[in-house]
Amino acid sequence: METTSLSHTTIKVTLAQRGLEAWARVVPPMPVAPEEIRLALAHHGVKEGIDEEVLATLAEFPPDEEVLIARGQPPINGEPARIDYFFLADVPGAKPLVDEEGRADYREVSVIQNVTPGQLLAKKTPATAGLPGRAVNGEPIPPVPGKDVHLLAGRNVELSANKLEAMATVMGIPKLVRNRVAVLPVFQVNDVDFSVGNINFQGSVLIRGNVNPGFSVKATEDVSVEGNVENAVIESGGTIRIRGGARSGAQIHALKDIVVRFCDSNSTLSAGNELWVKGDALNCTLTSRHKIQVDQHLIGGTARAAELVQLLDAGSQAEAPTRIELVQDGSKDEIEKLKDDISSLEGDLEGIATLINQLMSKQRAEEGNVSLQKLMPVKVNMNIRLAQLKTQLKELTERQDALVPPRVLIKGEAFPGVVIHFSTMDGTRSQRLTTKQYAKTYTFVDGEIQG
Repeated sequence: METTSLSHTTIKVTLAQRGLEAWARVVPPMPVAPEEIRLALAHHGVKEGIDEEVLATLAEFPPDEEVLIARGQPPINGEPARIDYFFLADVPGAKPLVDEEGRADYREVSVIQNVTPGQLLAKKTPATAGLPGRAVNGEPIPPVPGKDVHLLAGRNVELSANKLEAMATVMGIPKLVRNRVAVLPVFQVNDVDFSVGNINFQGSVLIRGNVNPGFSVKATEDVSVEGNVENAVIESGGTIRIRGGARSGAQIHALKDIVVRFCDSNSTLSAGNELWVKGDALNCTLTSRHKIQVDQHLIGGTARAAELVQLLDAGSQAEAPTRIELVQDGSKDEIEKLKDDISSLEGDLEGIATLINQLMSKQRAEEGNVSLQKLMPVKVNMNIRLAQLKTQLKELTERQDALVPPRVLIKGEAFPGVVIHFSTMDGTRSQRLTTKQYAKTYTFVDGEIQG
């Protein structure tokens, strides 16, 4: 560490900071030739990063302390790997949707983040190795590489071949579960009330409690309700199952089946396939493209199906107006109109989907959040409607070859005031019961009601 100069002084050289710094001191602090300092530095291997101004000052005016005379090039450590989760970006919280007139709808308080198959959920930026530095003696100093992290795929998510991107494989809600990106195809809540708001979801919905008055639940797949639906709306692109009842003007519409324990008070239930009421149907409108089954009493209202209406009792001793309809019709005009409607809706849906993806893939200001909050329910409703139209078109085009002769099956009693109505390609006829009937089956043969 010491080098004796010709001027009977000693030049001390000290290396520090992993060789990134060289410090020098002249003892005693007397002027020396710059070459003597250079020889001392070279003796200690210092050959890079020498500050010439400091060297000259040290030679002419040496202080009574060490001076930093040479600096190396420090290494640049690597950056750690980073994962960007696009679905964790800011979205509207429990804020009511405000219309153009400034009125707040507290039923529209949240947006469910829906994703579609193939949608990018997360992207990994790999760690970097960093850049090496150089010590004052010219030796390289290795950098500390960035820490790596792994992008992990959970349920209904797949990784790209290079493991850098995670994509959804189904429609649903994106979640980060134990550091794994997952998509949950079922949205679960307890009750649908002001704490939840209206539900618009691409996937299935499970409600463990009730759907309260004034709220709506719309899903592209199945909807299950373990309680009651009272004066509320449920629309499903799949099957609707209600363990309780549809009450007080409830509106229940399913593209496939409906299963409900009972229904009453001007509720409307329409199923694209079959409708099953396990108890009573009181003063309701029931519609099915195939079969309606009421295990107990059908009193008041209308039951309309294409193939079969099956029930225990029809009407009441008070002769409550009760209408049972078997309707099988369809025309080329309906088919053409459905095709036009489908084409138009597909175009609109493509535009909405593009706009939503743009909003969800970038950082959004509050205005963007409001736009997304408005667009997401629109997209879900359009998907449901498109599925309904396609199903209707398929059924209409296939119906003529697959029609089953319509019939009404009453296992118990049918009271006066019940009207049986048939409408098929063979004609239209109605019959009002004037006396009580027991265990009757009504069919439509050659344009006449037989039973």
